[in-house]
Amino acid sequence: MPSQKTKARRPTARAFAWVTILIVLALLAAAAIAFLVFRPGKAASTSATDSVAPAMDSFDIVTTAVGELDSRNKVEVRNPLERGAQIMSIVAEGTRVKAGDLLIQLATDEIQREIDTAKEQVESAKADLVDAESEYEIQVNDNESSDRKAQLEIELAQLALNQWLEGEVSVKRQQNTLAINRASIEVDRLADKFSRSQLLLDEGFVSKDEVDRDEVEYIEAISNFKTSNLQALVFEQYEYPRELKTKQSAVDNAIDELERVRLRNTSQLTNREATRKNRTEQLRLRQERLAKAQQQFDAATIRAPREGLVVFQTSLNSNNRWGQSEGPLQVGQQVAPNELLIILPDTSDMIAAIRVPEAVSGRIRQGMPARVRIDALAGRQFSGTVESIGVLAETGGWRDPNRRDYTVKIALDTADQGQQLKPSMRAEANIILGSVENALTIPVQAIFQEGAVRFVYLRKGVKFARQPIKLGRRSDTHAEILAGLSTSDAVLIREPGPEDILKESWKTAQLELAGYTLGEDGTPKSAGGPGTNGDRPQGRRRPPGQTPAGQSPAGQPPVESSPASTPAAATPSPSATTPPAK
Repeated sequence: MPSQKTKARRPTARAFAWVTILIVLALLAAAAIAFLVFRPGKAASTSATDSVAPAMDSFDIVTTAVGELDSRNKVEVRNPLERGAQIMSIVAEGTRVKAGDLLIQLATDEIQREIDTAKEQVESAKADLVDAESEYEIQVNDNESSDRKAQLEIELAQLALNQWLEGEVSVKRQQNTLAINRASIEVDRLADKFSRSQLLLDEGFVSKDEVDRDEVEYIEAISNFKTSNLQALVFEQYEYPRELKTKQSAVDNAIDELERVRLRNTSQLTNREATRKNRTEQLRLRQERLAKAQQQFDAATIRAPREGLVVFQTSLNSNNRWGQSEGPLQVGQQVAPNELLIILPDTSDMIAAIRVPEAVSGRIRQGMPARVRIDALAGRQFSGTVESIGVLAETGGWRDPNRRDYTVKIALDTADQGQQLKPSMRAEANIILGSVENALTIPVQAIFQEGAVRFVYLRKGVKFARQPIKLGRRSDTHAEILAGLSTSDAVLIREPGPEDILKESWKTAQLELAGYTLGEDGTPKSAGGPGTNGDRPQGRRRPPGQTPAGQSPAGQPPVESSPASTPAAATPSPSATTPPAK
């Protein structure tokens, strides 16, 4: 009989056997699952669904952008008044008007008051000007009279001088000469008489008294002679120079007075002329003010300068910066000076103004063909031609200050369908940048990028390996392959999971074939410099399992020719052909 100890061991051995069987079954199940997951038949099925073979094909290189329609020829109607004004009447938006039709009537009450005031000021200025003209003429006459009077004073003074010199002086000198001669003769006569009287006194024929009288007469004659000579001397030395200077001074004073009169006349006439000019300028300014007020009054009636479709400015900018609607123009609304009110576009000649990113604008040229689709017309397409590319970039505004877009204008061939088009209709344009003929192509979804290297995924067993490629031209759907692939390959058009990627380093031969070189740090670079493989970076964002620059993917060694290097950062690259829609 088995012992009690033996009986106790049997259950333990049986439990161990069951555990072993369960472990074996679990291993078998895991192996079966692994076989089902990684069996060759399933891998081929996945490749057939998610892979595509490069093919010789032709395609257009197209870039897509959005914008809105605009009229090539349009007339802006602004508030012509130099002040804010209230709208009294306005034409309905969307009305087709002809040249001369009434668009807007602005309030004119205040302008009419200005016109009335200006008319009164003009009449007052005219009266002031008439007074100034009269005063000027009076001053002219006064100046002529005072000038003649001053000249007469000069002539009279000169005549007085000449009269004295040629008349009075000669008379005086003759008188003095005559007096001297007479006194001299008288002295001689009395001297003889006195001498005879003395002889007769000696003979006793005359008395002493008679002799004394003759002597007295003789002495008086001598005194008269001396007096006459003295008077002549006084005249010549004192009276003549004094009178000459007095008469000459009168002439000089008259000449100076004439100069003073003329200066006063010039000053007074200048003042009158300045007053007249000031009154003339005041009249001109008031007349201009009146004419301007009249012009403003007439301008308050705004008429259509040409035929067109009435579009309110508020409809072009229906929302302000904060998304609040301004509302349409309406009667009673106050408008500012020079404010844009209405636009009259010529819908028979329309253009599409689209916005393209800065990275794409350099590839667009004038004259390139385009196709423009209008959403408002059920997606109808119009052919067009690139007419111009904006000179300056436009920012994305406060929403995206780092964004830079260029406006490209496309002339539309609308034929007789222009009446259906309206400004600000949303337009989507496909600009044909070029075409690729009979080239090896793959879908752009199959292209990836890490650093400078563009690559695709090729199946290698049950996993996928990275294959460097050299890109050529591309569109938004296809890309031209210049090196790295053949028609016998099959590229993956989806992003594989990290576990499905072979952890292999870049092959130097494959990099060189695709046009890449290794830098001094072992990092792959394009042979023509960074970013020169193909037109512009077109690869997709780095797939799962790839890491930014300076980090190596888990389990993936760096490039095999330079073990110390690490892959360049796989930066997301914007599409060179399909700018994001706003």
